[in-house]
Amino acid sequence: MRWHRWLGAHHPADAWPARKSVERRFQFEATLPATPEQVFPLLCPIREREWIEGWRAEAVHTASGYAEHGALFRTRLELGELWVTTRYEPSARVEYTIFAGRQAVVRLDLRLAANGDGTTHWRIDRTYTGIGWLGRRRVGALSDARVQVENERLWRQLDHFLRTGRMLHGAGRAPRGTRAASGRSTAGTRA
Repeated sequence: MRWHRWLGAHHPADAWPARKSVERRFQFEATLPATPEQVFPLLCPIREREWIEGWRAEAVHTASGYAEHGALFRTRLELGELWVTTRYEPSARVEYTIFAGRQAVVRLDLRLAANGDGTTHWRIDRTYTGIGWLGRRRVGALSDARVQVENERLWRQLDHFLRTGRMLHGAGRAPRGTRAASGRSTAGTRA
C-alpha cells in the first residue's frame, strides 16, 4: 500500500513527509465597550452565534458545552472546520487552532485587557499556514486588506452586540460614536 493513499492524500505531492508551507500573520486591535469579563464568554464558537450573523457551530467535545481548554468544535459545517481550544485564560485570552481540511491550519489568538475605564482592548492575532498545494495558494493570496475587512466586520458586530444586546444584521457601518479605523492589521509572510 502506498503511504499517501493510506494517509488519505488526494495527490502524490500531498503525501508524507510534509512539504514546504506558506504562513501569513495578521494582527488587529480595537476597543470594545465592555469589560473583559463581559466580552470573554462571547469569544466561544457556540456563543458567537448570538452576535455573528449566519454563524453556525456545534460542540464536538466539551464538558461545559462551551469553550474550555481542550474543547473541540466544528464550524463551517459544510467544509468541516475543526476548532481545538488550545489556550483558555478566562477574561484574558483564548486561542483556537483551526484545521481547515487537509489544506490549512489557522491559529486564532484572542486577547483582552482592561483599559481601566470600563472598556476592553481587544487584540486578534491570526496565523494562517497553508500546507496542501491549494492551502499554500490560498494563504499566499491573502491580502492585508481582505483580513482587515474581516476583522473590522467582526469588531462592528461584537461592538454593536455589546452596546445593544442585539445582533447587527448585514454587518453594516461602524456603530455610532466609533471608528472602524481604531483597528489595525499587520502582516508577514514566511515560506
